Amino acid sequence: MPEKKARRAQPKKNIFTRIIEGARKLGRETVGELKKVSWPTRQEAMHLTRIVLIVILVVGFYFFMIDTVLTLAFEALLGIG
Repeated sequence: MPEKKARRAQPKKNIFTRIIEGARKLGRETVGELKKVSWPTRQEAMHLTRIVLIVILVVGFYFFMIDTVLTLAFEALLGIG
């Protein structure tokens, strides 16, 4: 039967040291991941921003029309207005 290696009892670090070490590790890993990101050019960012704004306007208009039609239908149904 294989023998288990004896583990040395390492002293437990205090909570503040663990928090600081964890924050440093998170920071290093975050910077490492951000270096891997393929950032868009200014022109690509502006183009995508325009697309998002157009989609927001179209969807907003769509919901406005649905709301208006349903409001008119319920007012006619209930005899209001």
